[in-house]
Order: sequence, then structure tokens, then C-alpha cells
Amino acid sequence: MKSIFIDIDGTLIRQDKSFRNGLDSQEVLPNVLEKLKEWHKKGYNLIITTARRESARQATTNQLISLGIHFDQLIMGVGGTRVLINNLSESSLESRAIAYNPELNEGLGRIFL
Repeated sequence: MKSIFIDIDGTLIRQDKSFRNGLDSQEVLPNVLEKLKEWHKKGYNLIITTARRESARQATTNQLISLGIHFDQLIMGVGGTRVLINNLSESSLESRAIAYNPELNEGLGRIFL
């Protein structure tokens, strides 16, 4: 099983110059809905992360649902550079942490899991 941590603004939905808190954005980026459906069908845990404040939780949840963005968990208030630290697999010493950094507003088309 995989747990996928995904940012909202500029990764799932368009972030532009008039960006304030993301709640006005209604444009889902390319391949986002298809990838999320694919990963959901594979049983992956989809964890949405955002720098948006906790006070915007209900509005953010409503926005994601209205845009058809499926998720399992929503973590609010995670700003700045995000660092994932995870141990190696005990059986094979393979990495169990992967990072992708798509361009702003690129969507998820070049991410394969």
C-alpha cells in the first residue's frame, strides 16, 4: 500500500497571480482527476496537504468535493518546504520515500506510481 501526500494549490488546482487563499480557484489541473481515481482504485491512501489555515478546513473540504477531488485525509497548515523522512525497507533496503516536484500548475500527468 502507498500513502500519497499531495499539495492542493498549484498541484491539484490552478494557482495564479490573483491567488489569495485558493478558495476562489475552480480549475482542476490536467490529469488530476484521472490520477486520483487510478490511485484510489489501487487502494492508495490519498492525503491532501495544504498551507491553508485550519480555519479554512470546511471551505477547503467543500471546494475539493465540488471539484470531484477524492481524498482520504486533509492536513491543514503545512507551509514551507516539506520534508518526508522514512526508514528503509527491512527486507530489501529499498527506499520507502519518493518525492516528485511538478512545475507549478502542471498537474499530475508525468507522475507514475
